[in-house]
Amino acid sequence: GKVAGKQGYKKIFFIGYLIPGACAALASLFFNIYFVMFILILASIGAAMLESTTESYFFDISKGKDEQRFYAPYNTAIDTGGIFGRLLPSLFLFLFDIKYILIIFAIGTFILAILSLTIRDVVEKREKKK
Repeated sequence: GKVAGKQGYKKIFFIGYLIPGACAALASLFFNIYFVMFILILASIGAAMLESTTESYFFDISKGKDEQRFYAPYNTAIDTGGIFGRLLPSLFLFLFDIKYILIIFAIGTFILAILSLTIRDVVEKREKKK
């Protein structure tokens, strides 16, 4: 959160979505399960960038009264997304090969990376030491 505040959330979100998207696209090309697992572990670096900065971004862009009003729906949306993010691919496994699920995931995260460039960037001003 502190790094994103200094560097700008837009850049962190873009890179955070780009890494899992690129890793998923790369993993869809290989058939060695251990190599695919290694690539997907690398994708968690980008996911970690997103996980730690989304809540910080929420508090930076919302005003005091709005924080109390929208924080509960915000957290509910995160949990709901987590449920559907696990449920839908597991249902698709009955119909499609894992390779196609990885490609769909890569396309989705690339779209989110592009959309993250449209957010309002918040860069915290550095405090001068006295």
